[in-house]
Amino acid sequence: MFFESPSSPATASLIAAAIMSTSHVTRLALSSDDEQVRDRAAADIAQAIITRLELDARQLKLAL
Repeated sequence: MFFESPSSPATASLIAAAIMSTSHVTRLALSSDDEQVRDRAAADIAQAIITRLELDARQLKLAL
């Protein structure tokens, strides 16, 4: 897959958008006292980031 450099503004904005696309409950759970709740929230956010980056990579492959 083609990805922009990790430090590129476009990649940072994609990751930020992916994080913000998760539910507010998921984002809030990152600050939970319960380690299992925090781990689940982190996994959900990580999956959202992966999904967003994969979608973006597939869109880059489309013929113009």
